[in-house]
Amino acid sequence: MHTTTRKILGFFVFFFSSLYPATSQIRVGNLLLYENTTNLNVGKLTAICPSSDGYLWFGSENGLVQFDGYRYKFIEASADGITGNKITDLSEDSIGNLWIGTYNDGISKYNLATKRYRRYPQLWQSGSSVQRVNKVLVLPDGDIWLATNGMGLAHYLPKTDSF
Repeated sequence: MHTTTRKILGFFVFFFSSLYPATSQIRVGNLLLYENTTNLNVGKLTAICPSSDGYLWFGSENGLVQFDGYRYKFIEASADGITGNKITDLSEDSIGNLWIGTYNDGISKYNLATKRYRRYPQLWQSGSSVQRVNKVLVLPDGDIWLATNGMGLAHYLPKTDSF
């Protein structure tokens, strides 16, 4: 079974087992099942993205989760991190940026090499404080498009680092 597939299955077992008290990890053949011993309060999962640096990223209604195959790291919105906790979509571009769409707070870009965030809480001056990103699409040619709620499509312009 492919390593990424095992990690995804392991996370789902972890997530669903969070409803019950946990005591250990369980091995079933080549699959290692993780139980929720950390009591992460991720809520409903909304997006999954494997990244080129070997992590699995999970978007949830309560924040972002980074999984290295053994441990979970829960990431909440902050002034120097992601723009919002309600994650709607995740996607990695060809140069190693993880794009993190949110329900009401625009989008964040996380550089996997430098471990730094760039926040885009306002995609453009729409007159609305709600900047809902429904879908992040990274095309094979490197173009990045966002489907938004009520504001149409947003196209990322790398030369100006804006939408």
